[in-house]
Amino acid sequence: LLERLSNVLADIPADLGQHLSVADQKARLPKPLKGRVLHAFGQQRAVGVKWQGWLLEAPPGTEVRSIAYGRVAFADWLRGYGLLIIIDHGQGYMSLYGYNESLQWEAGDWVEPGSVVATVGSNPGGEQGLYFELRKAGKAVDPAVWLKR
Repeated sequence: LLERLSNVLADIPADLGQHLSVADQKARLPKPLKGRVLHAFGQQRAVGVKWQGWLLEAPPGTEVRSIAYGRVAFADWLRGYGLLIIIDHGQGYMSLYGYNESLQWEAGDWVEPGSVVATVGSNPGGEQGLYFELRKAGKAVDPAVWLKR
């Protein structure tokens, strides 16, 4: 899916105007919500599978905010992620927000930094929270390096 999306929104300008690029905000990007990290990038998820992002603790209905300016590349249900929104920030950077109960934007919409993009869903019998992932050139990167703490 992410490989297909990289070509779909090829019209995102290299110059984001007044907006800082994700690369220019390394270690200063805001978290998409307040909540402790339940599972971190690289931790064991299952036999032979590691977390490629963070699971951030949050109760159902918590607002999820965009970490940076960008264009919604995907906003729909996806197996394993539930309701998922993917934002293309240009220069090969994408942020993914999964396990949601509602999405506030549609594919093709432009979002400002800090815009509410979704609300956290419920996981009966499991851990409650947002799945957040950051990708560069299609490869998952550790959010700890990019987000301010």
